[in-house]
Amino acid sequence: MSKDETIAYYERLLDQFGLSVALCWTVIEPVQDPLTIEAVAERLGGDPGEVEEIPLSEAFEDYGTSYIAHLVQVGPVVAVIEINGFQGNHQLDYLSEKGRAHSAYWNVNALSSLGCAAFGHRLVSFEGLAPDQRSGIDVCALDEELAPLYASNHALYKDVERDDTWAVMMAIVERRTGVRLDEDWLDSAFPAIELPGRPPPRAVKQGGFYFDPELEAALWLAPAEARRAFTRELTELLVDAGGLGDEPEIPPVLELLGQDVPPGDQRYEPLSRLAERLDTEYEEAPLTVPAQTSRPWRRTRAAWALRQSLLTGGDDTGLKDAHTAAHGAYMARLILGDDWSRARTRLRHRLRRTT
Repeated sequence: MSKDETIAYYERLLDQFGLSVALCWTVIEPVQDPLTIEAVAERLGGDPGEVEEIPLSEAFEDYGTSYIAHLVQVGPVVAVIEINGFQGNHQLDYLSEKGRAHSAYWNVNALSSLGCAAFGHRLVSFEGLAPDQRSGIDVCALDEELAPLYASNHALYKDVERDDTWAVMMAIVERRTGVRLDEDWLDSAFPAIELPGRPPPRAVKQGGFYFDPELEAALWLAPAEARRAFTRELTELLVDAGGLGDEPEIPPVLELLGQDVPPGDQRYEPLSRLAERLDTEYEEAPLTVPAQTSRPWRRTRAAWALRQSLLTGGDDTGLKDAHTAAHGAYMARLILGDDWSRARTRLRHRLRRTT
């Protein structure tokens, strides 16, 4: 993403509506059931029964120990606009339960934060003016989107008149979520809630994933075409990792994937026979530890992961496909050990947004 229409859009928007001084923009994406404005209002510490339509201008007023947060429903997603608050950023872990959340925040003192959380875990957050000083369990989660932020930071050292850092942060959130802060929302009254300045701490539920919340959230939220590309890539990885290329069941499976036959189709049934046959071979082989050094172990685990991903998937919503593909990726992680990092990059690339 270069300095293109998206960054220019946010530069204009932030200046036009007085948002370049302070803003917290948060986008919360559920992986299964749609979110509601009322549910997010409650997560933020407000009373969902008190949601009412309020002009954005009222958010600039001084409410003492409380402030106004506006909420927007965008399909199954809810976005939060805070002018004098930052609970979207502060409670990003909590907001990301059963899904994923991104937030871009800055205030009048030029303090800022760009962050991403998934399934209750803070993946990464950092000061927008210091993108190398990161914290979180996956500090490289946003790497593919950060080139324009580094470019903006570098320009600040050379030209103090140029400052598009906040616009770049907004563009990164849009790139990751597909949700734009629409200027039409800002010209009229829309749902809002009065929030306490310091909501009580929340206990975060951190379940709902196998091993990699960032990768799995991206998988759950990806469109069907991207999920199919992920499954094809995963199948090739598992075949290579397990050394299964010479097994007679594999060429027909790869041909079916090339024809875009979806997971769950019974034509993948030969994978069951393959998994059972290799299971027997593993049981009869001498014990080898650690497991990754055992060829029979790698072969049987890869075969069962293929069966899980291709034979037990398939439903109208695509959610079952995401679940089984995530399990297949988990097994690939176990099989590949220290070689997983490069494979993960290949898989994650298939889920990148192109809009």
